[in-house]
Formats: sequence, structure tokens, C-alpha cells
Amino acid sequence: SDDGDYWSPDIDLKEENQSYTIIADIPGMEKKDIKINIDQFNNLVIEGERAAEIKKERKSYICFERCKGAFFRRISLPTAVDPQGIKAKYLNGVLEISIPKAKESVIKQIAVEE
Repeated sequence: SDDGDYWSPDIDLKEENQSYTIIADIPGMEKKDIKINIDQFNNLVIEGERAAEIKKERKSYICFERCKGAFFRRISLPTAVDPQGIKAKYLNGVLEISIPKAKESVIKQIAVEE
């Protein structure tokens, strides 16, 4: 991508009964430069910026594929979540986010009454 463009990290999204887990590949970052939040539409937003190396002589590159600059990823979550319980860790270029479902969205069997 050209300098100034956003790039989007690849993710895995796993749903369990009580929570969601998102795993994102964001190599070459420091954890302080990654921002995570939940917007008002129940989307998880991951954003930040990976510093670009200065490339004075771009012509000498045969291949130029590694993404640089700002990244942004919005993930729509199927049910309401508990923003207070979200936990994130970043290790070896992999961001893992654990997102508990809101109590009212946890699946439960409803008895049908007469």
C-alpha cells in the first residue's frame, strides 16, 4: 500500500457460549501503539500505526508488499458485549482480545408457559 493508506490486519473471530475471542496479526508494533474500543453499534475497533521505514530510493526494491502506516479494522459482533470485561494481550506480533458477552445476550433456554 502507498504511504498514507490504511491497511487492515487479518483476524480470526471465535464465538463461545460466554465470550468472543479475536486474534489479529499485527507484527512490528509496540502494544502502546494499538488502540481498541467498542463503538455505539457493538463493533470492536482496532487501530494504530506501524512506523514506516524511510525509503529514500524506492526504485531499488524489487518487491514492496509489507504494510506500513496507519491500520484500522472494525469487527461487527453478533450480540451485545460487556465492554468492562474486555481483556487484550499482545505477544510476538499477535493481538488476542477476549470479549465477554453481556449477561442478557448469553444463550439460555426459555420455558414456554401455558
